[in-house]
Amino acid sequence: MMMKKFLKLAAVALVSSLTLVSCGDDDDNGSSSSNPSIFLVNQNEGFITADVSVAPSENIKFSIQANENTETNENLRQVTVIRTIGGVETTVLDSAFNAKSFTHEIDAVSNANSNVETWTFTVTDRKERSDSYEVIVTVQGLAVETGDIRHIAGPNGCLGSFDLVNATALPSSAADANKDIVNTDAAGVAFTGSLESKNGTTFKEVTGLTAGITYNNANTAAALESAYNNAGGVEGTSIEDPSTGDIYAVKLRGGSDYAIIRIENVDADDVSCNASATNKGILEFEYKINRD
Repeated sequence: MMMKKFLKLAAVALVSSLTLVSCGDDDDNGSSSSNPSIFLVNQNEGFITADVSVAPSENIKFSIQANENTETNENLRQVTVIRTIGGVETTVLDSAFNAKSFTHEIDAVSNANSNVETWTFTVTDRKERSDSYEVIVTVQGLAVETGDIRHIAGPNGCLGSFDLVNATALPSSAADANKDIVNTDAAGVAFTGSLESKNGTTFKEVTGLTAGITYNNANTAAALESAYNNAGGVEGTSIEDPSTGDIYAVKLRGGSDYAIIRIENVDADDVSCNASATNKGILEFEYKINRD
């Protein structure tokens, strides 16, 4: 009887011993309880600490704090910062050192175009245990709209006018106050895509921008205004014979809002709306607009 009790106690002791050894091995292999830590600090206004949305080409700042694990007291050896845009990784920081803590500030500029940036901050200690922190920076530019106009003399339903502010094609009966773009081709004449505004909206062809602004990087209200002020074309309320690829800076309705238009297609033979021999055709465009 005593021997049976002894064997049971020995078995319990053995299981307990194995359990303790197993837990100890997990800690040595880098469980979260033994890892170092890394996080972002909001030093003052403007520092990013969590997922955020920003404008294109905006200054962005991070303040990094990394610490050893207070239980293992293992010194840190490396901090890396990886910036990923469109699947392409860029190493912003790769710092090797031997210390119990690490601080560093990063000053950067968000991408010039709308996209999503992933910033990954990683600390590693001298036992190769690590911790990472990730921030998503969403770069939001201006609204990108598309539109089209048809031959102004086409049948009802083939709309020859367009409201840039509300991104809406308009019939001839609509109020002139909303007509930023109106086809001017005469009835029976082949479609050229020529147009005018009825509400004071003005156009300048972008033949050269001294401020270095293009359609692709005009992603802020300030960039749209600069594009208009620096465009090489003559200011006017009409455009004659636009061609695919042409770019026009736009000042909306005599106010302080701007847009930029890129002509995507001019097709005098398009019959998607009007299959008649005359008064057919389409002008398609894409544009960016500031509606503040």
